Amino acid sequence: MEANAPKRKEARKSLRIKVISMGNAEVGKSCIIKRYCEKRFVPKYLATIGIDYGVTKVQVRDREIKVNIFDMAGHPFFYEVRNEFYKDTQGVILVYDVGQKESFDALDAWLAEMKQELGPHGNMDNIVFVVCANKIDCTKHRSVDESEGRLWAESRGFLYFETSAQTGEGINEMFQVTRKKTVRVQTLYLARMADCKIFSELPDPTKLIDPLPQRIFPSEVTPLESCSCLVPGVAWSLKSRGRAMQWGAVDVQQLCRRSTLP
Repeated sequence: MEANAPKRKEARKSLRIKVISMGNAEVGKSCIIKRYCEKRFVPKYLATIGIDYGVTKVQVRDREIKVNIFDMAGHPFFYEVRNEFYKDTQGVILVYDVGQKESFDALDAWLAEMKQELGPHGNMDNIVFVVCANKIDCTKHRSVDESEGRLWAESRGFLYFETSAQTGEGINEMFQVTRKKTVRVQTLYLARMADCKIFSELPDPTKLIDPLPQRIFPSEVTPLESCSCLVPGVAWSLKSRGRAMQWGAVDVQQLCRRSTLP
């Protein structure tokens, strides 16, 4: 190989997202996933035995995102199987049939089951929840209005979509928005974790001395008076000798590595 040959840019590691679907039996969870992953509709009802699985890959700039979707059986008989799959979930699709009021009323019970299985230390704040009002093609038998379903979702901070697995209406949009928001939430979550690690290793800012770049502070050795996060994983405000400057993530990490106590 020639010495001057350009180096091949290494592909970034694939990002994996875990999404689960929850809801009563026969609300169309499996059909929604097949419509999205396999672009087809299965008219004959086949009950999910335990857990079904679908995966789709999306290329976003230089990174591949794998969306792993776990379809959980809605029958109470499969509770012991379901409870093994709640952990490490990043996205949840709560599905109900707009023609079955009982499936809509059961959504609270599904949330309670998940919370119970995650335990007292389970964090649901970083999970993206999406309410899927399915089978909107069956307009004659609709018993849950859009306004009622949307109000239930938005009052809990959840996304809301109306879908039809049979016609495909709303399916792609729902999964695309779910994927984008899940990636965004997880990215911010990991950034916050990185912030905690950075500042847990940072000495008392009033005692910290560091040779800061002269383009920012002209003094050769500058005491750092305070530091605060402006945007998780992106920018911090560092104050020295009464002057506050915004620093990026790389600068703060270098500051921590180079810092020495007097």
